[in-house]
Amino acid sequence: MKCLPTTGRRNGFSLVEVALAIAIIGFSLLAVVGLLPPLMKTERDSGFNSLLPRMVSVAVGELRSRTFPSSLTETVEFRFNESGTVAAGDEQALYLCHVTFSQIPTPTSTAAAKGGIPDVGTDACLATLKWTFNLEPGRAPQIIHVSLAKEK
Repeated sequence: MKCLPTTGRRNGFSLVEVALAIAIIGFSLLAVVGLLPPLMKTERDSGFNSLLPRMVSVAVGELRSRTFPSSLTETVEFRFNESGTVAAGDEQALYLCHVTFSQIPTPTSTAAAKGGIPDVGTDACLATLKWTFNLEPGRAPQIIHVSLAKEK
């Protein structure tokens, strides 16, 4: 059996091939790291959107358990932590709910004036719940309207 003469070339990768592979891996990692901030914001938004119904339920339940507001200039604030429960202190509060009260617009139909509907001027009011996220002060607040009525 004859051995073929070697041309002096060794097996393996050249320096150019190794540098090119490192550049491709580095570019790929840079793209993945660049996607992290938007992905984290999306995760935080979805967390807030899934907690919002529970926090609204707690806030509205608390508003309905209180006495009817004596004046429409009264305001109420609720603070919630990251799990959507009422925060023990301001330092734990991640979500803030600022509640204002206003008069419900009076119905204009003649059927409403004939009875059965409470006097919305004194027996009911509109509560506006304005939700803000403490970690992002510039973010647009979520606004929810709820009607409250006096118990007869």
